[in-house]
Amino acid sequence: MKLRYNNFIDDWKEGLLVGNGRLNGVLWGDNSKDIVSLNHERLWTGKYGNRKNRISYEYLPKVRELIKEKDYFRGTALASLAFSGDGGISPYPRQEEAYKPAGELVFRYDKKQDVVERTLDLNCGIATVVRKDIQIETFADCVTEIMVTTWKSCNEFSGTLYYDRQEDGAIEDINIDEKYITYNCKIDSRSSFKVIIKVNSDGIIEHGKKEMYIKNATYIKTFTNIGVSFNNIEKELNDYPFPVEDLEELKESHRKKFLVAMSKTDISIADNKTDELSDLYINERVERVRKGNEDVNLLEIYAKFSIYLMVSGSICGKLPLNLQGKWNCDMVPAWFCDYHFNINVQMNYWFSEQLGYPEYSKQLFDYVNKFAESGKEAAKSLYGCNGTVLSLNGDQWAISTPEAYNYATWIGGAGWMAQHYWWHYQYNGDKTFLRDEAYPFFKLTVDFYMDYIEIDDNDIAQIIPSQSPENRFEGTGYFPVSMCISSAMDVQIAYDAFTYAINTAKLLNIDQEQCAKWEEVRDKLPDFKIGTDGRLLEWDNEDKIEVEKGHRHYSHLYGIFPSTLFNTVNRTKQFEAGRKSLDYRLAQNGGYTGWSRAWAACLYARFQDGEEVNHQLSYLLTDLSSSALLDLHPRPPKCKVRNDNTEYVFQIDGNLGATRAVIECIIQCYEGRIFLLPALPNSWKKGSIKGVKTIGGHKFDISYENGMITYLKIEMGFEEKIVIDNSDGLLDGDKDIVLEGEKGKVYTLIGY
Repeated sequence: MKLRYNNFIDDWKEGLLVGNGRLNGVLWGDNSKDIVSLNHERLWTGKYGNRKNRISYEYLPKVRELIKEKDYFRGTALASLAFSGDGGISPYPRQEEAYKPAGELVFRYDKKQDVVERTLDLNCGIATVVRKDIQIETFADCVTEIMVTTWKSCNEFSGTLYYDRQEDGAIEDINIDEKYITYNCKIDSRSSFKVIIKVNSDGIIEHGKKEMYIKNATYIKTFTNIGVSFNNIEKELNDYPFPVEDLEELKESHRKKFLVAMSKTDISIADNKTDELSDLYINERVERVRKGNEDVNLLEIYAKFSIYLMVSGSICGKLPLNLQGKWNCDMVPAWFCDYHFNINVQMNYWFSEQLGYPEYSKQLFDYVNKFAESGKEAAKSLYGCNGTVLSLNGDQWAISTPEAYNYATWIGGAGWMAQHYWWHYQYNGDKTFLRDEAYPFFKLTVDFYMDYIEIDDNDIAQIIPSQSPENRFEGTGYFPVSMCISSAMDVQIAYDAFTYAINTAKLLNIDQEQCAKWEEVRDKLPDFKIGTDGRLLEWDNEDKIEVEKGHRHYSHLYGIFPSTLFNTVNRTKQFEAGRKSLDYRLAQNGGYTGWSRAWAACLYARFQDGEEVNHQLSYLLTDLSSSALLDLHPRPPKCKVRNDNTEYVFQIDGNLGATRAVIECIIQCYEGRIFLLPALPNSWKKGSIKGVKTIGGHKFDISYENGMITYLKIEMGFEEKIVIDNSDGLLDGDKDIVLEGEKGKVYTLIGY
């Protein structure tokens, strides 16, 4: 699939994104120049890369005492002072590091060149800009891991090629000769990098101090490499040498590898207008939707683009995707372009197991495992507990220190991340991973809970202090986040985390005595409470009145999605109460960020309401996406973007989360059952999903038309039994369709 645009661009969020995970770039510009903005996944500031936690566990009893006395203001104030560090709402800078842009390769034309068409080929990760006389092409080669950009024309052209970087106080040095642009930069005492651009052209090259003037050329070929101090600059540059083979051969090998990654699955959504709209440019189609016209096929395109972002940000990467994936062009990016563990990191990986990218989940686990090691010290220093605690924010240095005053007093990050380790086992059946990697993390997580949880006089296991991430109730003054006893999300996450550890211990037949203790504490956790108005409670009682009724987080609905604690089969009262909570929040102008709409779409899919899913995704497209389909978030106050008129910043989580919502409309799996077309919108007249995995490792190919399944093929996974819920009568047979067989056995139930 190729995404085609014909709009003028002067904002990098409208540009074409390419990447291989290690090196990533954005092709954009205007009628006078082309810009390739460059990123390296390991290019972060490092001034505080050895930071340590304060010793503050002695404050924990006093915080608990204040909260038990219902002095929530002072309890929140003391907890924020003791356990959350600087940053956030404090006047002091946090020590967390920032993901930095590497700079930009720029070609400025002697004569203006109008843009005719821009194209991003999702199948092979190649971006192309066609100008009046010149074609520009760039890709981040996933074989050599070098960034390649070329200009070619039938007519001679001239211009200035140079490397540029916004001023941020770094120490810079640049050297130009006939073949290379070499840029050295020292950001701080611990972080530095080098960019080398190899240039080949048939034009006349005149080099100055900071630029190359290229005259009468019909082609320019550039190869860009970046080395960072984290990897040892010179070693990294030597490990990824410039290719010597022919450019077309280089491109072809890249195409083949990238296509394999993009071909693991396929999603199709169409209606009777799809064919007539297919010739329009993407920006034209987005504009049509913004004016109220429907274009369901645009959701297919959005989903495929999101998969493309996952692949291009991961295929050769070592770090997981951050708030902006691997693409950032701002010196002071929103939230430092970091890792947020209270929804955003997790949302990035909501579909990785289902769509056959477990190797990308492993990048996440490698990072979290390192983070968890640091988290052991955080648990001891901050709370006097064993186990591990993952701070709210993280950077590439993977040091668990709370870096957002008030916001960061939250202990649920490790429990939420445990879900992804459990998913990895559920979808792949890798018992070696379960034993050697997942179980040690589960144990660290529940070891912390075992020490942190306090059994009250009523024999209830209370989590205190607790918070519902980024939300507050009346009575805690100016603090944006309130502390309480056993918020709904903390209880739900803890319940799940204990269950993962318990289930794993039983599967591996180990630690049975410890397992019994975990079960005892888990079963003493507070009830999942419902208010008198029928809504699922966010805090421990309904005396707490939410200040922001349309808050962007739906933390108390974690148990519905991404968890399956509450569903159509089990804990149905909480499930129904969750629906009322979501309806209420959105009616109060909630969902004003892209990722929040994506989460709402996933929740409505679980509620089996396809029309609301479609509404949420359409809102995401119309109000919270750039015309290049990048998910948007309102610009935070301290974010210094390059264009001061920018109202929104890019966040990748909404892109990736929305794709999970599309999957949930077509297939769901919980309580040991598969549900087919559980939330299909009426407007999705025809479509399919191929290669999607379910719990048990089973692969499904499903096609549908007018709400009926027209093709269904199933390849058995590592589990030897499948139960398909057929209560809606989509398939011939009983209420439950039971299939059994060894791994690899194929059933074609419809469409022989």
